[in-house]
Amino acid sequence: MNIRSRLSTLGIFLVCAVAAVAAPSATVVAIKGSVQTADHQALQPGATLPIGAVVRTSGGSEVSLRFFDGTVASVLADSELIVERIESQQQGGRNVTETTVLNLQRGTVVASLDPAKKDVTRFSVRTPRGVAVAKGTVFAVRVTQDKANATVGTMSGVVTFLTDRGEISVAFGQVTSGGSAQSVAAAVAADPSLAAVFSEAALSIAAAVGQGAITNTADTPNLVAAVLAAVVKVAAEANPSQAGNLAQAVTAAAGIQDPAVVAIVNQAASSGTPAARNAPAPGTADTGAILPALDQTQVVVSPSRN
Repeated sequence: MNIRSRLSTLGIFLVCAVAAVAAPSATVVAIKGSVQTADHQALQPGATLPIGAVVRTSGGSEVSLRFFDGTVASVLADSELIVERIESQQQGGRNVTETTVLNLQRGTVVASLDPAKKDVTRFSVRTPRGVAVAKGTVFAVRVTQDKANATVGTMSGVVTFLTDRGEISVAFGQVTSGGSAQSVAAAVAADPSLAAVFSEAALSIAAAVGQGAITNTADTPNLVAAVLAAVVKVAAEANPSQAGNLAQAVTAAAGIQDPAVVAIVNQAASSGTPAARNAPAPGTADTGAILPALDQTQVVVSPSRN
């Protein structure tokens, strides 16, 4: 099947024994500032958005939407997003797939997807340059105001970015704008605006943790530690001089007080800096036992290139 065919059939996983069940709305779980729909209706927590709804945020505003349990996306400031598709498929009284497709016109969206549901979740964000596809992940997508650019960066695991030129896989700590992947540090050196995007993504994910959006009934404490450590490590690589501040800001935004988790996040930030990347600081918690369990966690980022 060619790439265009894959794009046109993305998210369709029907078999004879599976019944499709529509989930026709998203629920607003949190709002910062004032957020409106395309018809200028102000959103409030608890409101629902049907398929086809357009969400627009202004400077300083943000809204978090829940599509399924464990599937939450935050639309950040100065963004426009269309809720394109929400659908579940059931078998034996339980969901076997949960499909969400968002169409990001401009700005930034950050999504938190429960990795324990990676076999169920089918989540994608459509951009003018292609479709970012994820399962059990944490990722962000940003589209420039002129809709001309989209860049993918990975914070853990591998991201799949489907474009007209082919299918691109981007490994942990790498970035692509549609060509060969490069390190986060190299990408930031070429485009300094990318540093702020990674910081913004890490803080948004931390806020989602603080809102209780990232949960896993089997092992929530380790999941939270893994999510925060992964995003802080890459954000620190993008912003090495701010690594310590990033770690503090992330744990504060997530409402983390557990000393063990704080130590894991601090070490992750340290390991993302050039001086300590290959030599974890002694006396701090080891992230090695935590991070491998989250090998499906990714971040997809598209920076501004005005």
